[in-house]
Amino acid sequence: MAINEDYANWKENDFHREVAKLLLIDQADQSVQHIFFDDNADEDEKCIVDTRDIVTKEVLPYKKQHGRYVVKVDPLKVILEPDYFIRMIE
Repeated sequence: MAINEDYANWKENDFHREVAKLLLIDQADQSVQHIFFDDNADEDEKCIVDTRDIVTKEVLPYKKQHGRYVVKVDPLKVILEPDYFIRMIE
């Protein structure tokens, strides 16, 4: 799936996660691994990904989502290194 964010809206709302890209995770389903790559996937309140449990509607804490469901990428490395995403998954 590809998502094109509304960066202007995110910026106008002071970069709050409530208006960020939504990622719904079923934490109980171990057969699916969700991975959201983004260059604005910071490890604080300004993360562009709003990760929530699809069953409980719980907002996942940043420490739980980063590196597991949400991965910050380096756009230059994505272009220059053909195996970049594979290495990030490993």
